[in-house]
Amino acid sequence: MKITTMGQLAPLRPDCASSRGGKTHPPTGRRRPSTSLMAFLLQFRWPTEPLLSEANETVGFSTTTKGALVATILSVIALGGTVAGAVMWVVNTFRHRSHLSQCVQDLQRHHRLDRRLIGCVNEMERILDGAPPQSSGAEIPEELVGHARYLFGLRQEAADNATRLSRHAVRLRWPDGYLGKATLAGKRCEVAHGALIRAFQALGDATREYERGITSALLQCGDGPGARAPSNPVRLLNEPAAEEVARLREVCEEALTHTADACNLRFYSHAVFDTKWPVRRSEIMELGTDPYKGEVKPMRWTGFGPQPLLHVDAR
Repeated sequence: MKITTMGQLAPLRPDCASSRGGKTHPPTGRRRPSTSLMAFLLQFRWPTEPLLSEANETVGFSTTTKGALVATILSVIALGGTVAGAVMWVVNTFRHRSHLSQCVQDLQRHHRLDRRLIGCVNEMERILDGAPPQSSGAEIPEELVGHARYLFGLRQEAADNATRLSRHAVRLRWPDGYLGKATLAGKRCEVAHGALIRAFQALGDATREYERGITSALLQCGDGPGARAPSNPVRLLNEPAAEEVARLREVCEEALTHTADACNLRFYSHAVFDTKWPVRRSEIMELGTDPYKGEVKPMRWTGFGPQPLLHVDAR
């Protein structure tokens, strides 16, 4: 009989028969890796660090791309706003320059109305010197009917021009309101239109003063040109009315000068735009001269008889 010692016994595996009661256990299907296999696998390090660094670089690249895209969009928006502002500035400047050229035409129109008013007052003064006095101011003689209507037409045309010029601020668009204080042309246009409005209003108010004096002039006419001193007011004006017309004349001269300066006509504005509405007898032109200076004269009313004198504010 052979006896085996403990040192010679082989180690039991889990899938072998158990020493308890001599019973055997079926294998479980799982095998524990040997120590040599685990040592072999541990010799290799999985590349986790390169993967993480690559992921970080990808995330950083994406963030940088988004930031650059946002900066590019903001730059494009800023550039577009700058270009739009420049375009509006150019359009605003050209529009106001066209308005300034229109102001030059309005200056010429005012000059024509000014000469017509001077001519009409001069001619009415000469007619009133030789016309017989009227018993009442209810009728106007046929020699002066055309002149009275002429004065009314001048006043109405001056009021229409002032109204048209006052609509300039209403017709402006939102770029004009945005750039009205920024462009030089806009400032000059605003000054020119405001001064022209004052000039036409002054012309209309002076014409109204002449119309109001027709009744008193008809009652006191017919005494000849030598009956009035050169310092006396013209027949269509009394002393308060003469002072008012003189004040309006100064206002109109100042407004016309401002308009001419805004339109770059400063070199000859003092010679062309000189208001000379007759206020005193000494300002009446001499006989034989054309007081209208080529402008349209009042229509003659000869043969139609006297006409009723209407109120100055009647339409």
